[in-house]
Amino acid sequence: MWNRVRRGVTMLVVVAVVSMVIGAAVPFGTPTASAATAQGPKGGGRVCKPAIDRTALLAQELGISVAELRAAQERAEIAAVQKAVELGRLDPERAEFRIAAIRLRYFLDPQAAAAQALGMTPEELQAACDGGQRLRDLLDARDMSPREFAQALRDALDAQVQEAVEAGIVTQEQADRLKKRAEHRFSPRNRFQGRQGPPPRRGGRGQP
Repeated sequence: MWNRVRRGVTMLVVVAVVSMVIGAAVPFGTPTASAATAQGPKGGGRVCKPAIDRTALLAQELGISVAELRAAQERAEIAAVQKAVELGRLDPERAEFRIAAIRLRYFLDPQAAAAQALGMTPEELQAACDGGQRLRDLLDARDMSPREFAQALRDALDAQVQEAVEAGIVTQEQADRLKKRAEHRFSPRNRFQGRQGPPPRRGGRGQP
């Protein structure tokens, strides 16, 4: 059962972060709350911060804050898309969509959303993770079902997306399009087909 919960929560957050639009879709939540997705300037894109935070170490080495490093990373990603347009490798319409995805990804705070879904602050969630508690433990302590958590997480993330729209980070049309595309790509049918790979060719080595 918990494997299904893990897959469901992973899909929910990947959908909201829409990192797949720029080719960086990786799992977000696991029962141990330790897997990561694309990282943003607010919550780092993690349910819990890692024991060794390479981003924080890099920022320290560069003599800047993590927020400044995130902002620089965002600008660099957007500049790369714009350069692709200049070189004729990407049409302007698709570039605009990709830039919207980048901006939304850096705006969202999945860790805060997970904490809100659990009725906690991000600091309380991090302390629970540091203390060895798993997602199952946190849900059991709140008499909360996996389905209820998944819905609360979706609601919290949807609220963040709406905040991004109101702040002018992305338009409502872009936000709706990003979520729709993510939901389609990470639907159970498409994920199953992705694992299967392309259909085998008829015949093989030594066969007609």
